Amino acid sequence: MSMGVMHSVFGAGPEIDPELIDALRDSVDAFSRKRSARPGGDAAARANEEWAEVAEAGWLGLLASEEHGGAGLPAPVLVALYQALGRNGITSNYSAVAVLLLTALECCAAGALRDRLIADLVNGSARPVLCWQTGATDDDRNLTFAPVTEIGDELAVSAKREFIEFADLATHFCLPAEVNGVPGLLVVEAGADGLAVMSRPALAGGLIATVAFDTKVSATSFITMADRRALTAAFLLTRIATAAQLAGLCEKMIDLTSDYTAQRLQFGKPIASNQVVQHRLVDMWGQKELARVAVQRAGEACSVGVKEAELAALAAKARAGTAAEFVSKGAFQLHGAIGYTGEYELGNLVRASLALVPWLGSPSAARRRFVDLERQRAGER
Repeated sequence: MSMGVMHSVFGAGPEIDPELIDALRDSVDAFSRKRSARPGGDAAARANEEWAEVAEAGWLGLLASEEHGGAGLPAPVLVALYQALGRNGITSNYSAVAVLLLTALECCAAGALRDRLIADLVNGSARPVLCWQTGATDDDRNLTFAPVTEIGDELAVSAKREFIEFADLATHFCLPAEVNGVPGLLVVEAGADGLAVMSRPALAGGLIATVAFDTKVSATSFITMADRRALTAAFLLTRIATAAQLAGLCEKMIDLTSDYTAQRLQFGKPIASNQVVQHRLVDMWGQKELARVAVQRAGEACSVGVKEAELAALAAKARAGTAAEFVSKGAFQLHGAIGYTGEYELGNLVRASLALVPWLGSPSAARRRFVDLERQRAGER
């Protein structure tokens, strides 16, 4: 991994300025207001405009090393950003690019292509995506590295990857691959011959794609990594960001539900005056708080080291996923029929939550992995 990222994210750093966190949250608030006010129209144009705004806000380079134009900030700042996104009802899974792909590149060997991709991602001129899943049950502990054949000064690959977000906006597709036993990322530009992108509607809105690689690229399109476990940090940090966004979405759903139950009258009184409704809201709030604390601890654990952060990230993802499922169910129950209408915001929030819950580990899968990892480490002592 890039030493800049290793030192800034997984090490004891300077104390975080509270004003920085406030400024970050303010930038998310402003983005949310502008997004809500933006008129409808061409979806692709809107998405491109939003990506430009995200880049301008500096969110894409939050973790990137300063040598690549990033901010090199620690994990608690990442937590604050993604909690704020969820709390503002932002359902786009920006962490798939701004955390997973970015950190994956930082984890690879330095070189012209890798450095240029990071810098272009940070400034918003490139949108590379990581193509790593072959199926719904894939685990990042056992990534599939596509075999690559050398043909002169070209590399040939034939592979298919699933569940790729932002493929419709991608400028590059990064495929975990292996050349002569050396693992790395094979970078294929969008529109290359032999590259097929098959998109379909995603649960949370937007599109999700299957990408088929049957192409040849230059030998300079391969970025090497130290070993098959080199991307551990990338998945770890993305798991924390996802858990943080889920915690924020829970808060947003609870706010909507609290406002609705305070306004909805039944027998001349707000339904929020009903003790059963109050108890349900308190239970939802409690689940949200458990998720928030777990996510905060995961961010702080990064300052101790990767091993500690790996366990904390799994705990946060499990807790946030459980909270999202509980809060979603409670919000629908307390809203009644209006919660299911297409014009009401709750449906979009719930769909986004339910899409993020299984990504990088469902609550049950994260708990099993936590226990397995803890037992493994106990046996090593």
